[in-house]
Amino acid sequence: MKTKRPLISLVVIAHNMPRQLRNTLHSLSRDYQQGVDESDYEVLVLENRSSSCLPRSTIESMPANFFYKLRNEKSQSPVAAVNEGLTWARGEWLGLMIDGAHLLTPGVLQYAKLAKKIHQNAFVTVPSYHLGHKEQNESAREGYNTEVESALLEGISWPDNGYRLFEIGTRCANNIRGFFAPILESNCYFAPREAFQGIGYADTDFQLPGGGSINLHMTRQLGTYNGLTFVTLAGEGSFHQFHSGVTSSEQREHVVDEHKRQLHSKWGGNYSHLARNPVILGHFPEPTQNELLESSKLMVRRSSVCRKNNWPLWPDDH
Repeated sequence: MKTKRPLISLVVIAHNMPRQLRNTLHSLSRDYQQGVDESDYEVLVLENRSSSCLPRSTIESMPANFFYKLRNEKSQSPVAAVNEGLTWARGEWLGLMIDGAHLLTPGVLQYAKLAKKIHQNAFVTVPSYHLGHKEQNESAREGYNTEVESALLEGISWPDNGYRLFEIGTRCANNIRGFFAPILESNCYFAPREAFQGIGYADTDFQLPGGGSINLHMTRQLGTYNGLTFVTLAGEGSFHQFHSGVTSSEQREHVVDEHKRQLHSKWGGNYSHLARNPVILGHFPEPTQNELLESSKLMVRRSSVCRKNNWPLWPDDH
């Protein structure tokens, strides 16, 4: 039976990724996440049925604040599951992970909770990375697979220190400018329930495999939603595990163009990534120091180019 209403509800969507989902859920557990109690949040797991679902033993061992539903979904898109999860959620703030293959660092929920305390109305994003030393659509061509990834995780003794994920990860293209700049897309983000309602939840037109660019679309919608402060949890990360997904595998080039066409059609042919000045929230444990340095260098470079060309640093703020 569900307990009192939590502060945060995090919706996690999955399909055909039991190993990755099991790891993701551990990274959301109270044993792993720091500075939060089980009563602070709930995790709603919606898995679209496939030939390889989450084992019953894992489902039965979930913490009391985790809830699971196996769905029979005809579409190749996660949009219906997203909307079911967001309307099922009871929290004051809603979080979304459309791809359930992402490992989080241990401070994500703590700092999401703090962001709500500081900014009652905020869009909170977690920077995205890939496990491995190249983006997985590239590294897969060179032999990167689940066995290589498991060895990397074992090499840092994950999950003993979740911040060591930075030692075996690489910045995603959607976070290529570092965390001092607005990110193109977040795979773990939070906003008030009213904001998700205001954008109409996930647009059901996005029915391409994997949802197409639905996550990019929602990131832009929430990032420009009136009255929301844009917050980035620098020092935290969302690390994608290899699972031959639609846009992170070798097949990426064959589908991205179709995704782009639909995305641009939704924005009058003029979609652009979010370009707002982010409020930086978080701390920087030792394994994050290189990323802090590189992000700082990238921001200095961007600022110099913008001043030289008399460009606004953050177009969305004008």
